[in-house]
Amino acid sequence: MPSSLFSVPRPLLLAAQDSGGLVQPLSSEPITQALQQMGGPSSGVFRVHYDGVVIVQRQSPCVLPTPQIAEALCGLLDVNLLAGDAQVTVANWPAMAMGQRVWLAAVGVTRNGRALVIPLSDGDPVTEADIANGFGRSLPKTELEKLVPCSTLRLEMKVSFNPESCVAEQEAFRFPEGACMLALYRELTDFEDGTFNGWQHGPAASEDLTYFKIGGTDSDHYLYVGTPNPTIAGVILVKTFNDLKCGAPYCFRLSYRSTNNYTNTQLYLEVPEAGGRIAEASPITREWQVLEGTFVAPSSSVQLHIGNDCAESLGNDYHIDDIELVYAGQC
Repeated sequence: MPSSLFSVPRPLLLAAQDSGGLVQPLSSEPITQALQQMGGPSSGVFRVHYDGVVIVQRQSPCVLPTPQIAEALCGLLDVNLLAGDAQVTVANWPAMAMGQRVWLAAVGVTRNGRALVIPLSDGDPVTEADIANGFGRSLPKTELEKLVPCSTLRLEMKVSFNPESCVAEQEAFRFPEGACMLALYRELTDFEDGTFNGWQHGPAASEDLTYFKIGGTDSDHYLYVGTPNPTIAGVILVKTFNDLKCGAPYCFRLSYRSTNNYTNTQLYLEVPEAGGRIAEASPITREWQVLEGTFVAPSSSVQLHIGNDCAESLGNDYHIDDIELVYAGQC
């Protein structure tokens, strides 16, 4: 019986020699057919029964594509910068064909320390569009927000190469695992949406909304804090954060300015669980200034305070904007 010797193009992953029996190609694409019939690629020897002749050809294996997150830069994904859901993409793989089943999931760690599996493709068949554009799925931002900042997000993928088989996920061929780091923690309150974003009145803040309200222009909102008579010194704003990383450094900052020419306002930042005050303001002026300090989170739950040491009512009026908490170290 005549034989035909075909070359194995690079890159190509070859079916294992010991995968049992010989492969009888049924089409003009014997290598693709062989990969599908043998269930997937591996390194070693490709053993093919072609035109009645056993052909053994050795090739170096290549690397299957790794799932990637399109929005991740240099291995970091900043969830705060996502305008919507993230996109997981996979380049076309050798012997990719319509009907092959794909399992794809993102795996991370929640803020309470538990593993979270986010299914993206549960045995979905490869479509013509997938082959034309590359296999891709959306990764919901709402799920990413449940994960611990500065933790690793893994992307797991498996493929059943034979479109005609009913292979279970456990038997599908595993692809190289993708991974990225969830980037630096950042929580910003800029008052642009007209809310306090979880910040609450402290004991030294006026309950009269005439003296404690969000103001500004259409393009720039900020908090106005007035001090009617009588007034007291102390904490004016309080917020508890329950999603910090124990032992990690954070920077707590805000912008402030006076509404008049008085300079008696004395703002400070305080983290009671981390030892108390971390920053005290320079003399206040009518120009915007930044007040900031750093602390190490003693636990995942930390309360932040913004206070004023001045108990005078005359001239003790000011604006606060861009209250921000950011991770201050390296992941």
